[in-house]
Amino acid sequence: MTSSTPHISVIGGGISGLAACHRLLELSREKKSPVQITLFESSWRLGGAIQSTQREEGILELGPDAVFMEKPWAWDLSQRIGLEKEWIGTNPDLRLSFIARKGNLYPLPVGFYLLAPSQFWPLLTTSLFSWKGKWRILREIFVPAKKESGDEGFGSFVRRRFGDELWERVAQPLISAIYSGDAQNLSLEATFPKFLQWEKECGSVIRGLQKQKRSQSQAPTQGPRYSLFSSFSTGLQRIVEKLTEKIPSDSILMGTTVQEIAKTSDPKKLKLVGPHFEMETDAVCLALPATQSAQILRSFSPNLSSGLKKIEYNSVLTVNLLFKTEDVRRPLNGFGFVIPESEKKWIHGCTFSSVKFLQHGQKGKVILRAFLGGKNYEKSKTLNDKKLAELALKDLKELLGITAPPLVSVVCRHPNSLPYYKVGHLEIVKRIEEDLKSVPAIALAGNGFRGIGVPDCIHSGEEAAERIFRYLKV
Repeated sequence: MTSSTPHISVIGGGISGLAACHRLLELSREKKSPVQITLFESSWRLGGAIQSTQREEGILELGPDAVFMEKPWAWDLSQRIGLEKEWIGTNPDLRLSFIARKGNLYPLPVGFYLLAPSQFWPLLTTSLFSWKGKWRILREIFVPAKKESGDEGFGSFVRRRFGDELWERVAQPLISAIYSGDAQNLSLEATFPKFLQWEKECGSVIRGLQKQKRSQSQAPTQGPRYSLFSSFSTGLQRIVEKLTEKIPSDSILMGTTVQEIAKTSDPKKLKLVGPHFEMETDAVCLALPATQSAQILRSFSPNLSSGLKKIEYNSVLTVNLLFKTEDVRRPLNGFGFVIPESEKKWIHGCTFSSVKFLQHGQKGKVILRAFLGGKNYEKSKTLNDKKLAELALKDLKELLGITAPPLVSVVCRHPNSLPYYKVGHLEIVKRIEEDLKSVPAIALAGNGFRGIGVPDCIHSGEEAAERIFRYLKV
């Protein structure tokens, strides 16, 4: 390295920051332009919310447990780092999900896509809805499209098109399970814009869903399409480990917090300020929750900081419980269940981890992964892990007929980890992106902007790396 070699700092060692570092190194090789990178991680582990624990009895996922494969970025990255052959799919024989209602678990009707049916017979024969509710759902094809354009909350949209029953029994618990918070005012435009598109172009969500199914059946498949959700035999931590191997170890500073970005006498340089250090750098990728990036940028770019503060975050808590198979009376003939808010349970849902991914369990053992967020997470702050596991077990006993204490229980808290895309979220993001134009040496990455899943985070990190390379013109 020479003194003219650009130095790039990546702040945040979650999947977005790791993807950014890897893409920077890729671009450096592709363009034959040397760069020096430094990855700052305030904790003593990499991966952020992704955290897999390997035990003799199986794999416990303490954060997310799967990757949504319809979005291509995780698959594309895995090909470039040599992981494409290590993906595993979900259990092909038991791809059912359930809805909890009055102490029972009802299968989500076959062909249901989050809030709309694509097949009529499973809807007509399910006992999840009343006949009045079924008729209201089917009438969606006659509901006129909203005349006003623009964003809408999930609750308003679903009730307007499908009625209260579908919202309360299916859409609300499914959406809350994904975004860990109030589903009512979640931005439809920022989360599932295709529903708005189907209403506008097809006059009906059901018609739009059927049109998509026809086109997908004719399209060639790419990537590991044997499973809509995928993982690795040792858990999602595998992609973190592989990315870490690709980054020079002396480029990673663990347990190092960056508190502020400041200007220097050289307009082409930035200064990173921490509790016990200062460092000059040429460009920065902030791969952090938007609220943390806002704090770091408060003096360097007040406008950008102000916009980032408007993005809200929810917290998530997972409780992994391990049982002997004979201690769980209800057949685990699916991937898990979600619980409507009206049921007033402590947990919001549960994944049957050892069923969803057969490679994650051991014969004779059952791994359950309960989760909660939103208001219940706020209530949990004063409770210790033992009490939280007891509360989760109480709900699971009622729904799954558990007859013995767990062999193992592991609680993991993820405070302020999931952004809440409220109505108007994309307008906030557009203003942030506009303000970024005035600070070209700064790039933003993470789940706070245009998607919360692992593929979205990878994509945001790689886009941030490419922005930095364009700015440096190396």
